[in-house]
Amino acid sequence: MSQLWERQPIAQADLSVVVLTQGASTDAVQTCLTELNQFLKSRKSTSEVIVPATAAEEASLQPALNGITSARLVVDESVSAGIGATLKAGIAATQYPLILTLPIGYSPKYLNALLKEIDLVDIVAGLWLQDPECGMKLYRREVFAHLPIQSKGSFVQIEILAKANFQSRILTEVAIDGPETELEKVGADFWKVLNNPNFGPPPEKKVVEEEVKPMFTKNLPSAPVTPDQKVES
Repeated sequence: MSQLWERQPIAQADLSVVVLTQGASTDAVQTCLTELNQFLKSRKSTSEVIVPATAAEEASLQPALNGITSARLVVDESVSAGIGATLKAGIAATQYPLILTLPIGYSPKYLNALLKEIDLVDIVAGLWLQDPECGMKLYRREVFAHLPIQSKGSFVQIEILAKANFQSRILTEVAIDGPETELEKVGADFWKVLNNPNFGPPPEKKVVEEEVKPMFTKNLPSAPVTPDQKVES
């Protein structure tokens, strides 16, 4: 019988990459996607690259996707609300068992290190300068089945880790280098998530119907006992 902490090997599974482009220049997006594309071509498994964007960003971002294998823009106006909304839109568009979230400024070269850990855990978090809001993470897709994203801003990274921990998901960290400039930290979502954490619908439970038997059945009479009858012991 498998133990609760055992996980099915998944490192070689098909991979979805959600690229987060907030605040990045077109050149930075192009550089990141080119490096990512080279790495994904070296994998034997199928991959896809998802770039969430608003309609206003579509024209400037589309050229950066040209030549990138299985890359597509996901146009969603909610993306303008912040990185949390962008992450939510991107994850909703993925289809594969592994999901990598990759903000521009983090090198795709660290994906190898994350993949080496994922067989034993549910989430591998890139750790840069001890920052819990570091956005480069590798997830098993199943993590998000009961982890709907509520935060619209950068608090989403803490929200995901906190909810996953509450659900007894197994997490580990891998040290990585980060961008020269940090994304703005937004704390407006903190109280919303703290006061009303949403874990989605409860998991389905299989009800096993068992035959209920009386505790004592030996030689019980089938009819009321009259004064002249005796009950065998």
